[in-house]
Amino acid sequence: MLESQVPGIYRVQYPKLIDPDVYGFTEDDTEFFDLHITSDEVHGERGYQIVLNYADTPELQQRCLDMVKEAADMRFTYTKTLYEYYVKPDLGEWAEEPVPAGVA
Repeated sequence: MLESQVPGIYRVQYPKLIDPDVYGFTEDDTEFFDLHITSDEVHGERGYQIVLNYADTPELQQRCLDMVKEAADMRFTYTKTLYEYYVKPDLGEWAEEPVPAGVA
């Protein structure tokens, strides 16, 4: 289920990667992202189908929701840690911007 979130993110980012005025990567340079967008769309759909086929009680459906929330929390922690370690040190005073409400 979590994989189904990735294509929506990458579909927005991908055109910027191959835009010569932004990053200037070639389509060959970004083939990895293109392939993963497509495969994650397939995997995400398969995940939804598995849940629809097998989570046939309210308890199992809730368990699925709880697991997806836990996975999303882990993904947030992962990306926040990457930010804290690799990005924030280079931001200087910009790093002191307050976190928007509802994010943390």
